[in-house]
Amino acid sequence: MSNKNPIVRLRPEVSFHCVPTRQGVRYVAEDLSRDKFWRLGPLEYELCALLDGEWRLQEAVAIGRKHSRVIGAQDPSKVQKTLVWLMQAGILERTDEESSVASLEPATATPPPKLFDPSFFRIPVLNSEQLEAITKPLLWLLSIPAACVAALIWGIGISFAITDFHKITSLSSELFVPGSYWWLLIAWVVLKTVHELGHAVACTRVGAKPRSAGIGFMFFAPSPYVNVTSVWRIDNRWSRILVSASGMLFEWTIAAVAAIGVCTLESPNLRYMCASIVTMGTFSTLVFNGNPLMRFDGYYILIDLIGRPNLWQDAQATVKQIGRRMFFRSERNTPIAPMLLLYGLASWASRMLTMLTMGWGLWVAWDGIGMLVVVAFSLLWFIVPRVLARKSTSPGLGWRAIMKSFRELDPTKCKRAALLLAGIIVLGFLPSPLQIYWPGCVDFIEPSELRVDASGFVKEVLVHDGQGVREGDEIIRMDNPALQIEYEIAVQMKESSERRCHMLRAQKKESELQAEEAVLEALRFQCTSLKDKLDSLIVKAPRDGVLMIRASQNLKGNYLESGSSIGLVVDPAKLEVRASIPQDAWERVSCTNGEPMVVRLSNGERWEGSVLQVLPRSTEVLNFPSLGGIFGGPIAVRSEKDEQGKEEYKTDKPRLEVRVALKPKSVTSSAWNTAMARSLPPAGIHCSLRLENESENSWQSLWRWVDAALRFQFRDGPTA
Repeated sequence: MSNKNPIVRLRPEVSFHCVPTRQGVRYVAEDLSRDKFWRLGPLEYELCALLDGEWRLQEAVAIGRKHSRVIGAQDPSKVQKTLVWLMQAGILERTDEESSVASLEPATATPPPKLFDPSFFRIPVLNSEQLEAITKPLLWLLSIPAACVAALIWGIGISFAITDFHKITSLSSELFVPGSYWWLLIAWVVLKTVHELGHAVACTRVGAKPRSAGIGFMFFAPSPYVNVTSVWRIDNRWSRILVSASGMLFEWTIAAVAAIGVCTLESPNLRYMCASIVTMGTFSTLVFNGNPLMRFDGYYILIDLIGRPNLWQDAQATVKQIGRRMFFRSERNTPIAPMLLLYGLASWASRMLTMLTMGWGLWVAWDGIGMLVVVAFSLLWFIVPRVLARKSTSPGLGWRAIMKSFRELDPTKCKRAALLLAGIIVLGFLPSPLQIYWPGCVDFIEPSELRVDASGFVKEVLVHDGQGVREGDEIIRMDNPALQIEYEIAVQMKESSERRCHMLRAQKKESELQAEEAVLEALRFQCTSLKDKLDSLIVKAPRDGVLMIRASQNLKGNYLESGSSIGLVVDPAKLEVRASIPQDAWERVSCTNGEPMVVRLSNGERWEGSVLQVLPRSTEVLNFPSLGGIFGGPIAVRSEKDEQGKEEYKTDKPRLEVRVALKPKSVTSSAWNTAMARSLPPAGIHCSLRLENESENSWQSLWRWVDAALRFQFRDGPTA
C-alpha cells in the first residue's frame, strides 16, 4: 500500500467536549492518558470525525468534501496542513495497513509503548474533591480587595528594595557560597508550595476543578505540582491567563513581603531567609516559570495573549521543515513565518541549555555514576522513542528507510552546509571575546595614611576628598575642650612651681628647692606633651599628593578617637593593581615583569598597565577581602580566626599575588592638581586583568572550559 495514502484514525484515548463561545462552537480534545488538551475549530473536528480507521486518508477527505460544508468550503492545501498538524499533535494516528485490509473491522494501531521516564514523574497525593475543599476557603485571595492589598505590598516592597538595594544584593550574594544552600532550599520549598497553591485557587476561582495535586520529581528533585489542565475547557482567555499567572503572582507577593523583612528585621537568620525568598521569588521565577520559551507558565500566558494555542507544535514543525530544506530535496517550498521560525529556534536552544545544565548538575552531584545516568537519560529521550516509533509505524523497513533518506539528500544543499560548517570552523580561530582574566583590586603605591594623634571633635575640614595637598598643609582642625583645660591647668601649675622655685632660691632652702625643681621639670614635660597633643589636633599632610578621604563633607562635628585612620595621601601618578591568580598559573606569569597588561574596571573602563612584581609565595589568605564571594567578589572564601583572634578570609586553594602598575590616562605637570582626581579610578574598585600579549581563539576558549569542567568534576581544580 502507498505511504502517501495511509489509513488514519482518531486515537481511542482522545475525547471531545463542545464549548460555546461568542465566535461559535469550539471543541476541546482531551487525552487524559497524557494529560493533554487541544482547542480545535470546526474544520479540525470534522476531519477527526471522518477518520475512523475504515477509510484511507484521501478517500475520507473526498467523502468529507461531498457531505461536509466545513471541509468543502476550505482550500485543499489548508485541509492538508490541518491533517498534518493533527497527526503531529498526536490526535490522529496511522494504523497497520495489512491488518486493516484483511479485516472489515477498524484497524488496530500498534502505538509505541510509553516508557517510564525516571527523570520526570509524578506521585498524586490529593484528588479533585480534596483540592476543592482546600481551595474554596481561599478564594478571597483572588478578589479585588486582595488584589489592592497585594498591589500595596508590591509597592512597599519595591520601594524598600530600591532604597536598600545594596543590602539585599550583598545578602543575596552570600547565599551562593558553601554553607548557605540550606536557605535557598527552604525558600524554594516554601515558594513552590505557594506557587502551586496559587494555580489551584485560581483554577477553582474561574470555575474549573483542579484534577489532582502531589509531588513531582524532576531529576529526582521533589517539587509540588497541581494538575489544572481542565482550565482549557474555559472559553475566556483572560481566565486562563489568570490561572497561568497566579502562581507567579503569589510568589511575587511573598517576595515583596520578604524584601520588607530584609530591610527591617534584625535577626540574621530571618534576614537570610527573607533574602533567599527574594532571590528565588524574583529572579528564579522570571527565568524559569516566566520563560515563554519553555512550556511553563510564561508559555501558556503567551499563547493565550496571541491566540495561538498550538504555538509550540507549529514552531517545532517549522524548525524541522527548515532542517529538511537545508539538506533534502523538496517538491515544493511552503512559506515560512519568520517569527514562528525564530521562536522555534529560541525554544530549542533554551530547551537544550536547560537539559545540559541539569545533566551537568547530575554529573557533578553523583560523580562517576552521574555520567551513566546522563547517558541513560539521553538514550531514553532521543534514541529509544525514535526506534520504537519507527518499529510501530513502519515495521520491517530497517536499513532501506535509512538508505532512502540518504538518496533524498540534495548534493547542492549539502555543499552549502559544508561550506557553512567550514566557515564556522575558520571563525573559531579568530581571537575569542572571552579571554582569561584574573580578579584584582586597584590600590595606590606606598600611600601615606592619615591618623589622628589626639582625640577630639572635628571643628573644620580644610581639604576635601580628591583635592591636592603639599607637605605640611592643614587638612583638619579639631577641638578638645577637656585637653585644652588640662593644658591650661598644667601651665598654671608650672607657673606656680616656677614662682615657688624663685622664692625657695631666694630663701636659700636647697633641699626644698631641689624637690620643687623636680616637680617643675615634670610639669614642664607635661605641658610640652599636652602642647604637642593640642598641636596634633590640626591634621597636616605628611607629603605632597592627593587627599583620599571618604565622606569628608560629613566629618565636621564628629568625634574621632586617637589613632583612628581618616584617609590617605597618595601620589596619583603611581597606581597599581593587586591581582589574585591561581597557583597553577605561575608558569605563565613568573617571567612577565614589565610585560603590558590589559585592565578592565568593574565600571566598564579599560586601562593599561605593566607587571611590577609577581610574589613567589602563594597563600590562602586573601589580602583584599572585598574580592571574596561573601562581599560580592569573584573569589570563594571562608572566614576564620587567626592566632590573635583576628578575622581573616581564606580561599579554597593557595593563590599568588601580582602587582601591576596602572598608568593614569591624563596626568598634568602638577602631581597634586585637583582636576586629576576625575581621571583616577577609585581605590578599592574591582577589576580584571590579562596579559596583553597573550590571547586565545574561540576553540581554545571552548577547550579551556571543557578542561576546567573535567578537572573540577574529578577534583583537580580549574586551570585559570
